[in-house]
Amino acid sequence: NGTLRQLFFRAVNGASGAPIVLKAYPGAKVTIQNSVQANPLATWSCSFIQFEGLEVSHLKSQGADIRESSDIE
Repeated sequence: NGTLRQLFFRAVNGASGAPIVLKAYPGAKVTIQNSVQANPLATWSCSFIQFEGLEVSHLKSQGADIRESSDIE
């Protein structure tokens, strides 16, 4: 279990059929909790990234900042 303030990825790329997968360990609770910064989850110039089992909470404004990215799930 754990709490993160921000996840930021820049120029991180998987491939079709071989995405980069970021997920919580089985049975663990991972929370991205940020009431100060506007974007606790950001991907810039990325492709084929999957997020699984992450909870985003206590947002001040926005949730995800996805720029010039594709196939983000």
